[in-house]
Amino acid sequence: MGDSAKVQMLKALINLLVEDCVKEQVVKCGGLEALIAHLKSSTNDVVMYSSRALSLVCVMPQFAEQLCQRGGMNGLVNVLKQNPDATVLVEAVNAVGIVCDGSKSRQTLFNSIPGAMQSISSILEIHVTFDLLLNVCHCVSKICSLNTDNQNSFSNSGGALPIIYLINMKNKDIQLAAVDTIHVLVDGNPDTQRSFMEKDTVKPLICLLNKSKSQEVQEKAASSLWSLAGENGDDKRRMAATIGVDLLIGFLSSLSETLHFIASEGLGVLAQGAHNEQDSIAEANGIHPLVRLLKSNQEYIVLSAVRSIRHFCVGVGYLPHPSNQKTVAQARGIKLLLALLSLSQSELIQVEAALTLSYVALGEMFRQCRSISVLCP
Repeated sequence: MGDSAKVQMLKALINLLVEDCVKEQVVKCGGLEALIAHLKSSTNDVVMYSSRALSLVCVMPQFAEQLCQRGGMNGLVNVLKQNPDATVLVEAVNAVGIVCDGSKSRQTLFNSIPGAMQSISSILEIHVTFDLLLNVCHCVSKICSLNTDNQNSFSNSGGALPIIYLINMKNKDIQLAAVDTIHVLVDGNPDTQRSFMEKDTVKPLICLLNKSKSQEVQEKAASSLWSLAGENGDDKRRMAATIGVDLLIGFLSSLSETLHFIASEGLGVLAQGAHNEQDSIAEANGIHPLVRLLKSNQEYIVLSAVRSIRHFCVGVGYLPHPSNQKTVAQARGIKLLLALLSLSQSELIQVEAALTLSYVALGEMFRQCRSISVLCP
């Protein structure tokens, strides 16, 4: 059958594949093998529509697995390597992302194919089509999510710099997709965190954070920055200082739970150590909104706030900070901590609340707190 007829048949099939029962029938009658074979066609439209049909079929994980068993991943990677047409690449990239999504074994299979990760990086360097760049970002996120080997492989293949460059593009969708991708690439991975930091990723993210008033943009930029900081206390302190006290306090006034958590963590690390920012944060009225987080419905935010408040009440050598202790008390912090100690369903929060109460009451504040007769459930 001629290619023009195949194109029309593929279009009709794509319209039918919205139904799961059709996907099942297509796979049952050998449709996967036929679509994979058409990825080798010399006609771009045939390759494009075959890739789109495979994307629709492989939304169902069991069929994505069958595609890999039949050599479909290799066929899609060959399209990425050999086809220069942007419209074809959009569909092939989208198909690869869908096949790899949520499966470490399929992610690993993609990375094991020679030149596969390099082909994704090359697309970012060569093409400037918005749709293609957007789909590549989404694809990289799916390929590398929670997969340290793939995160390292993408970074080592030269993909980091093009992704960082996309943050500066004027298209908001591409900016956000790039920021999300960076977050995925550095999440829980000290190697890629260090690599992206060396490539000066912080500067464009901070610029985006400062320029945009959109909560969505601020959430994504702040999350990526905090992931870049990793787990090291000194690195977290440097990142929090880079974001800035005023911006962190501003996060506490937003409606975003993500920003609440990052602000609490950031202010908490800045309040520690010999060169702490306890006084400057207090002067900027950062303690009151931090205390309000104790009423959050999210346990992880409450836990973070309880710990951060503790660091404002004592300095180096456990010396009490009377002014901040008084501020916490005036903000109803003692009552809220007592409520957590008495009523929280989490034993960890109860223990942390008890410890923070002892910090609030340390020294002169003890005389003001001793009238509280019940300090346990």
